[in-house]
Amino acid sequence: MQLEVVTPGRGPPLALVAELQWLGETRTVALLDDGSQPGDIAGDGVYVGHVTGDTLRFLPVRILQVVKGETLEVASEVAALEQPSGMLVYEATATGEVLHAQRAAAPWLGQPRVSHERERIDLAGAWMAFAFLVVAYLAGGAGRAARR
Repeated sequence: MQLEVVTPGRGPPLALVAELQWLGETRTVALLDDGSQPGDIAGDGVYVGHVTGDTLRFLPVRILQVVKGETLEVASEVAALEQPSGMLVYEATATGEVLHAQRAAAPWLGQPRVSHERERIDLAGAWMAFAFLVVAYLAGGAGRAARR
């Protein structure tokens, strides 16, 4: 899973970490803006981290910032994951040196994502429409046979 924090523009490097509760285990992931991740550009204000593990539907997440030796909470939530290899993106605003972030509705880069539940609903709707057409066709044919 990829975790991103999009900060407001370029500036001095920030010390950001994500604290995750992965199946009861606390994991700390450094969020870096050093260009080391695929598709990342060093110094662009997008802090990226990766974590792997068992598939989860919900993940408690805390984004933390270290400012002058003090650890501050930037964001905290129980995130719903749409895909096993999902992506969590947070958009940050700054108040002085301190960030505040909230989850973005969708990743700001990359392909649109469709959840597996949505795919099942779309497929069920298509089958229902097909069944309706078959029944309408058969009902129309039965009516013509009775008129003769």
